[in-house]
Amino acid sequence: MHIPQGLPSSTILKLGFKQSSADHSLFTKGQGANFLVLLVYVDDIIVAGPNCTLIKDVQDILQQHFKLKIIGDLKYFLGLEIAKSEKATDPMEPSVDFNDDDGELLQDVSQYRRLIDADWGSCQVTRRSTTGFCIYLGDSLITWKSKKQATVARSSAEAEYRALASVTTELLWMKQLLSDFGISVPLVKLLCDSKSPIQLAHNLTTHERTKHIDIDCHFLRQHVQSGFLNLIHVKSNQQLADCLTKPLAKVQFRDVVNSNRKPHQ
Repeated sequence: MHIPQGLPSSTILKLGFKQSSADHSLFTKGQGANFLVLLVYVDDIIVAGPNCTLIKDVQDILQQHFKLKIIGDLKYFLGLEIAKSEKATDPMEPSVDFNDDDGELLQDVSQYRRLIDADWGSCQVTRRSTTGFCIYLGDSLITWKSKKQATVARSSAEAEYRALASVTTELLWMKQLLSDFGISVPLVKLLCDSKSPIQLAHNLTTHERTKHIDIDCHFLRQHVQSGFLNLIHVKSNQQLADCLTKPLAKVQFRDVVNSNRKPHQ
């Protein structure tokens, strides 16, 4: 829905919705078959739930307070296009490297940005690595991320460890957010295709070669020891995050995707 005047949170709260402490733009109400979710950003709102009748009732109530434009099924939100397609094959070219000096400047950089990714230290300009991860809830992929790390990693193990610390932060926030949906998350299985960072997370001894990432070490170990994280080694050909951080060949890309049709148990 689109609301020209914006939607004050006080109006939603008066309708019996509860505002999330993890994300103040998220509001929830009810449970089970009567569960409703409202996600609000300025004058755009997403209404979701298993009961179409209740969704229609909420739209009618809000219509009494605001002039709503009911757009229909979700297609665009916050600059994102939500689409489904079976035509995608391999999104990146394995043999291409990008740097600041090659080629001509593009008037429209959006297509270029859609094609960049990298692995450890492969950025020819900064030599920084890329953190990439995917988070599943059951059989459903609910969030994913690919972002260049803030500093240069001295080894692939360090780059992996920083990625694990980054995804742990996301998982802690996700745990709090899911509690608003009535979903309890006591334990998370975290898959990594490198044994070195897993060993570091379990080894309390800080070595000379790891003291420069000491904060990340203690942060990750804390949540391993608390029982929140269960670090598991996964084979590289089953690491779905590689699709976000490496320009895999077409056959490799399909193998990784197909091996993750169902998350590891």
